Parts: sequence; C-alpha cells; structure tokens
Amino acid sequence: MKKQAFVPLALSALVTLSACSTVDASEPISSSAQTVPAESTPAESAVSSTSDTAENSSDASLGYLYIAGGTFAITAEGDGLSASGYLQVEDGDVTITTGAGGASVTMTTDTFGTGKAGGFPTQDAATQTAATEEDSVSQKGIKADGTITLSGGNFALDTVDDAIHAGGDILVTGGAYDLQSGDDAVHSDAAVTIQNGTFTIPYCYEGIEGLSVAIDGGTFAITSVDDGINAAGGADSSGFGGARPGQEQFSASSDSAITINGGDFVIVSTGDCVDSNGALTINGGTLDLTCNGSGNTAIDCDGTYTNNGGDVTTNDGSESNPGQMGGGMGQGRGGR
Repeated sequence: MKKQAFVPLALSALVTLSACSTVDASEPISSSAQTVPAESTPAESAVSSTSDTAENSSDASLGYLYIAGGTFAITAEGDGLSASGYLQVEDGDVTITTGAGGASVTMTTDTFGTGKAGGFPTQDAATQTAATEEDSVSQKGIKADGTITLSGGNFALDTVDDAIHAGGDILVTGGAYDLQSGDDAVHSDAAVTIQNGTFTIPYCYEGIEGLSVAIDGGTFAITSVDDGINAAGGADSSGFGGARPGQEQFSASSDSAITINGGDFVIVSTGDCVDSNGALTINGGTLDLTCNGSGNTAIDCDGTYTNNGGDVTTNDGSESNPGQMGGGMGQGRGGR
C-alpha cells in the first residue's frame, strides 16, 4: 500500500477506482485517460495535500471520477474528492477532512444585514481574517462541477466548505453519511434527489440545499445554523459571512420546490427547518421540526404548501400556518 502525499483525488481525466485497486498519490493525475489497475488487496488510500492542481474545468469531456469501492482516508488543504465533470461512488468507506474541519468555522445568526431573517453567519475576528485570506481556496469534501451520483457506502466528511457539492444535480440512492461542515452539508446548484440513505448532520450552516429538493425516503438528523432543508435558485452563497467572489445569493424562484414523499426527519434549526422559495409538498414521511431562531419558522415557503399525508410536528404551529411567524408567504392546505 502506497501512502505518499501530493494532491487529493482531483481529477482532470477519467479515473476508475475498483474495490481491488490501490492509489499512488505521489504523482499528479494528468489530463490523459487513466484506469487504476487492480491489485490483490482492497483499496486503502491515505492522502494528504496542500494543493489541488489536477483539475481541468476547460474541457467538459474530462474530469470523470468513478469509485466502485475501497477505503479512502483523505486529509486535504483543498478539496477531498474533486472532478471537473461527473463524479460517481458505488460503494466504499470514505473519510475526508479538509482544512481544520467544519468546527473551525464559527457560525452564528447574529445580524449580518443581508439575506434571510437572521442573516448569514458571522465569525470572530481571527476566523474572519483566516477566511478572507483563504477565500480563494475551495475546501469541499466531495465536489463535481457537473453531477454527483452516490449509490452506497459510508462517508465521514468534516469540511470547512460544503461536505458534498455539485454544480449540477445530486442523486443519492443509498449510503450512510456523517457530515460536519462549516457551510452546507449537501449543496447543489441544480436538483437534489435523495431516494434513500442515513444522514447524520450535527453541524452545518444549511443541511440540504438545492434549486429543488426531492426526498423519497431515508433517515435524517440535522442540526443547522440556518435552514435544515432549503430550496432556492442561484449559486451557493452561504457560509463565511455571505457570498464569496463570483457567487450570487439564492433568491426566490418559481423553479424552486421541495417535495417530501417519505423518510424520517428530526431537524433542529436556528433558521427555518424546511424552507422553499417555491412550493412545498409533503406526501409522506415523519417530520419532527424545531425552530429556535427568532423571526424564522419550522416550515416556510413562498409558494403553495400542501400536505397530502405526512406526519408533521413543529414547535411553533407552522405546520398549519407556514412562514407566517416571520418567514415567507405560505398558502394552501395546512399540515397535520
């Protein structure tokens, strides 16, 4: 087993990692197509890095990362697993720490002045200075400029920036996810679809965020500084005291929607527990929602709110009157 440091798995080529392969991180991954050869032992990769240099975002035909299985322990000053195209994980045990981890980012909902009720998180002077110096460094756990598909595996991600981040859609069909993030635990600039899985998110700015969010099942325990589940339109701007250079705030959008068809949810948020900038539809599942933020509500939506059979419990009564205690303009049939 080779354990030499160079870069995290940031790929500008097609790289396939099988359950019987090893990874040599002593050399950068070039832009030519590569397949990691099979070995006789399961994949075990311990990678430590201070730079992320193998991206190729200029060519959409490159940058595909596929992991069939294996064990990966990654410590990175940049991103952990990164692809400028498509990223897919079928199975495996993946442990990633970026920077000093999510807890190194001090997040509060003190008045920042911009954005939703409660504002964006603020930081103490030392943390703010560090964030300013490092604001050009991406420190995400699993990142793709395109789409991400996660079919199974065990993931323990402790990240300064988003734990899982996609410029395109995110599809999760299974797996166990222990996510701690100084920004969003799961973020997509497009659609997030979760069919199944176990999500334990004890620390984050927002738990699950996308232009649209659809959840068919799974188990979710989320504690968030802002929203637990959020659907809004635009590029990621949360965390680190607001938008980073080149990013726009999420805003109200008719394309935004949250649909919950099933699953078990326990969400404790200082922001809204479930917040849609469009419609919110609950067709099933059990939701136990606690909102601790002044001016926020457990359920908030700017479009139509419909509960067709979900078991929804809140600490503020917003299941029957969403967003009316300081949030959006919920309307339609109330929840149970």
